[in-house]
Amino acid sequence: MDLADWERWLDQHTGSARERGPVRLLINGEQFYPVFEERLAGAARSIVPPKSIRRYLEDGSQAKVRRFLNPFATADRRKVFVIDGRYAYLGGMNLGREYRYEWHDLMAEIEGPVVASLQQEFDKCWAHAGALGDLAFAERALWGRRPEVALTNRSDFMDLRRLYTKTGRRQIRRAELECIGRARNHVFLENPYLYDNSVIVALVKARLRGVDVRVVLPVENDLSGGAGSNLVTANYLLEHGVRVYFYPGMTHVKALLADGWVCFGSANFNTLSLRLNQEANLATSDAGFAARFRRELFETDFEKSFELKEPAAVSWTDHLADSLLNQF
Repeated sequence: MDLADWERWLDQHTGSARERGPVRLLINGEQFYPVFEERLAGAARSIVPPKSIRRYLEDGSQAKVRRFLNPFATADRRKVFVIDGRYAYLGGMNLGREYRYEWHDLMAEIEGPVVASLQQEFDKCWAHAGALGDLAFAERALWGRRPEVALTNRSDFMDLRRLYTKTGRRQIRRAELECIGRARNHVFLENPYLYDNSVIVALVKARLRGVDVRVVLPVENDLSGGAGSNLVTANYLLEHGVRVYFYPGMTHVKALLADGWVCFGSANFNTLSLRLNQEANLATSDAGFAARFRRELFETDFEKSFELKEPAAVSWTDHLADSLLNQF
């Protein structure tokens, strides 16, 4: 895949812009939480949190919390933290025991001008969750001041792209499906909730073109019926030549690497994340970062996982779960 041409396609068809900044991979809670806590301890001006349990955060503290009433049965699943407008964290981790100690997951620390954009995005969401709702959101979107950006360009800066699933906008879905369709060398995907038939079919089509397609799924799953559905999907992928790996325990990673393009964040490869919920991903074609992402995440997880060589035994309940979870 021609990555320069691919980035031009993204410019034109997703409505997203390229922004600059360095990215530091933080894999699992043992890497993320110590760094995050250090940044929290050093915060001087502001900490932008994800939405959480309001009373727990407010009681006995000076934290300010707003609960957003999601319309049309959507859910805001973005996991974005911004500290002092300088550091941002984005990925798949919520704040909880399993993310720190038990599950395999991924976050990234981001600096540079892109952090101002993440701050601005939060400011709009914060206004939207207030008493004036849509009016406050519109005012912030149209006339809100963009946070100041440090005019620096460090040697580790790279082109980054924020991609979202929002009401009426499916940037992540469009970009990921198009990228899988364009891939000519490799497509690696890792996620516990591979429940979107359009993604599954795209992976098979890529393999039939001769692309090296590999999928990492978890042995365990926190979603009822999720493990059974994954077994049905794994058998289908295996039947069509896709290499399927089962990660020991639970992987909560949401990641795609296709011909050197990296996309990761909060969005699962299921219908809810790609069509309905509010999600935030980060993407880049930077060669150095893609190589590091492949080495530190995918190649490490391939080695840790069990590769499926023969079809897994499935029951009628597994097929039922698969039918219910894969609606589109």
